[in-house]
Amino acid sequence: MVMRFTARQLGGLLCLLLFSSLTWADNNNAHQLLKKMSEAGQNLSYRGSFTYEHGSSIESFRVVRWTDEGVNYERLEHLSGPERQFIRPVRPKGCTPFGGALLQDRLSRLGSDGAEIDRYYRLVAYEQERVAGRHAQVIQIIPRDKMRYGYVVSLDQATGMLLKTLLLDEQQRVVERFQFIEFDAAPQAVELEPHVQAQLHSQGTAGMEDCVLEVGAGPRDWRFQWLPPGFEFSGEKLINDHTRMLMYTDGLATFSIFIQPRGDQFLIEGRAQRGATTAYMGAVSDGRQEYRLTVVGEVPSAVAEQLAQSLRPHTGH
Repeated sequence: MVMRFTARQLGGLLCLLLFSSLTWADNNNAHQLLKKMSEAGQNLSYRGSFTYEHGSSIESFRVVRWTDEGVNYERLEHLSGPERQFIRPVRPKGCTPFGGALLQDRLSRLGSDGAEIDRYYRLVAYEQERVAGRHAQVIQIIPRDKMRYGYVVSLDQATGMLLKTLLLDEQQRVVERFQFIEFDAAPQAVELEPHVQAQLHSQGTAGMEDCVLEVGAGPRDWRFQWLPPGFEFSGEKLINDHTRMLMYTDGLATFSIFIQPRGDQFLIEGRAQRGATTAYMGAVSDGRQEYRLTVVGEVPSAVAEQLAQSLRPHTGH
């Protein structure tokens, strides 16, 4: 009998074979390794190249991290597609960014509150593998429910730096892969100078204007009738005169809700997905006018849809 597998089934089978072939390591060490990763992601100067895969797409990048007058900077250069290069400051301490971030920033939150992470994820440490020619410790981050994604991370043994990540959906399928193919943790200072060579580039600033500064017990004008366990309000920001954004996190995963008056605009309803990021678009009314809303975040699509349907205006204003 000949057995045939789809590409997704083969991917899941390969992951299963990988982890079944590894010997269990000291799981009590997992939190210390993640804490070391968090510190390395914020403080380490390095350069390297990595790939980012989602769905059938694969992109390649070159990244350099350096420090100038006490401020950490990152230069990200696209090696595939149109020539693009971005220079940005690593967010200041105490700043919660409302924009997108590289996967290292997302996972660096793991090292900050191990007890809270343990409530919603189970950590399993395995023996080492080699990534980008370096020895790396493998840790699986397993969600305790179906409300969030799981991760498999490989951390550089010498520095703690995140070298590889697999993001797994509810069916244990790989939906996103990040992996260094070259990594240098001790480059010469001259190699870290921020030369801009791309024809199209963007220069960031080191200010706090991109931070979410308004954090309280909950949003001012809106509330959820339902939230996934463990997710808490982490801030809101008025992006422009018409669009308000609310942010929630469980300490690792995040999602945001964008709310703007519908006006005469055509209402689009439905969902879309790019790697681990789900977007669900719908509508909500406060009794006076109708609003367009978009839930965007690192949660399963069914969770994003339920969030959109449970948003309600605060009463009593």
